[in-house]
Amino acid sequence: HGGRGEREGERGETMPPKKKAAEPEATPALDATATAAEPPPEAKPTEVLELVTCRQKLQRTRQAQRDLQESNRSLRDALAQHKFEQAEIFAYLNKELVQKSKAVAQLEARV
Repeated sequence: HGGRGEREGERGETMPPKKKAAEPEATPALDATATAAEPPPEAKPTEVLELVTCRQKLQRTRQAQRDLQESNRSLRDALAQHKFEQAEIFAYLNKELVQKSKAVAQLEARV
């Protein structure tokens, strides 16, 4: 049995060529797939160009989105400021209206 173990070990060393023999069987299947896949490499530059174009468009769109979000924030801040100022102006004008109405009422009372 010891001799057999050594022979099996030797066979184990010869097994890789058998695996290589098994690989060519798998390789023809890959070759068949590669043959079927040959047209895509011809179309691949077009696909790559299309992908690059789509990525550039996506990048421009994302940049436009960021720009619009920033513009939106800026406009919202400006709107909030204008609303605040408008409220102050209305409060001032209402106060002035009350004072002027009182002054007119006093002048009318004198006449």
